[in-house]
Amino acid sequence: MPQDKKYASDGQRQAAYRRRMVQAREAQLLMRALPPLPPLPPLPPIPTMPGSVRWRAMLNQARVNLDSVTTEMQSYYEERSPSWQESERGEGFLEHMEAVREVRDSLDDLSSDRG
Repeated sequence: MPQDKKYASDGQRQAAYRRRMVQAREAQLLMRALPPLPPLPPLPPIPTMPGSVRWRAMLNQARVNLDSVTTEMQSYYEERSPSWQESERGEGFLEHMEAVREVRDSLDDLSSDRG
């Protein structure tokens, strides 16, 4: 005997699945005591969207992710002891953090050149 449909369309079923996946991911992060991820923007219908608009949106998402990384790295660095910050490991971490910031700044330069 077939089951009654829960959702009126495949799109609604897929949206419910995405919500469940986000909730499961947030539950995992809470169990690990990690901050929640920023919400993802709604997905546009790709075939009807020009490539440049999609690429700009992807660059924007990359910028948001790099902002999160630099903020977390800065917090991590500031929470370490001064002796760790002055150590070889701390200096290596600082160089890595600066490289991430440079990538972030390059994305800003890229969008301002085209925008």
